[in-house]
Amino acid sequence: MPRCGIVVRPADHDDLEEVARLVDLVVPSMPGPRQGIARTGDGEARFGRLVDSPDSQLLVACLADGTRAGAAMLSVDAVSMALGGLIMSVVLIVDDSARQRGVGRELVSAVARFADEAGADAVTVSLPPGNREAHRFFSRLGFVPLVTNRIASVSQLMRALAPSDVAAERRQSVLLRARRPFGRRSTALTDARMTASVRTDRPLA
Repeated sequence: MPRCGIVVRPADHDDLEEVARLVDLVVPSMPGPRQGIARTGDGEARFGRLVDSPDSQLLVACLADGTRAGAAMLSVDAVSMALGGLIMSVVLIVDDSARQRGVGRELVSAVARFADEAGADAVTVSLPPGNREAHRFFSRLGFVPLVTNRIASVSQLMRALAPSDVAAERRQSVLLRARRPFGRRSTALTDARMTASVRTDRPLA
């Protein structure tokens, strides 16, 4: 039974602005190019596809008074399907003002039911690295470390790769310059030998 009147249900388009607000609560704690950036007022553009897509699910947790206190975003991990399994990837958010009230547990329960009905083999959850409370919460539910994901912006990655590309171009340029004098010397040597041969072939006076 839901705790303290908490109801978890699929989100509809009217929920998306509140979902955006909840997501923006955790954005500053997430690593990556958008760290510290909170975007508001564009819930439909950001999350509307999660409501309409058959390959994803967006859940909201509502308190007894109707307040949206948490959300969970689920999607099928395409790589796991290619490897012969089915893993549901989850991002779960609880409003700070609703913590310690069972919202997170109700969301996880709904996620588990959805994953079970979908025939998933496992569930993975994305957590901010510094949120120890969240890590302990999921650890108590049986979640174990799986992999370490690292993130970099495309522009940062291009800058990091640029020195090696420049170095490769410089090495190629050095090789080309080294070959050119050798080619000139070879031509000069051939000309000199031909000249000497001509002189040798001339009859003596």
